[in-house]
Amino acid sequence: MNMNSDYDTSEHEALRIGLIISQQEAQFGVNMYDALLPNDEPRIEDLVKKGCTLDEAVMCIFEARFGKMKPISPVSITVIAQEV
Repeated sequence: MNMNSDYDTSEHEALRIGLIISQQEAQFGVNMYDALLPNDEPRIEDLVKKGCTLDEAVMCIFEARFGKMKPISPVSITVIAQEV
């Protein structure tokens, strides 16, 4: 399997965003997509026009509203991996 293919990259990115969303829900009680408000749309469009991906733009808005996430500890990662 070619680890540099677009498919692998998009699959990796989907997993990364899924982990971020889970961590946001655990830390803040809401994730970046559920926290969006109708008046966020113009800011999202502006950030995307400036080169952000949709996920990056939504994350910027979320972090401005709720703050940055605490780093996940290696112990937490190990526990999560063992559950899978």
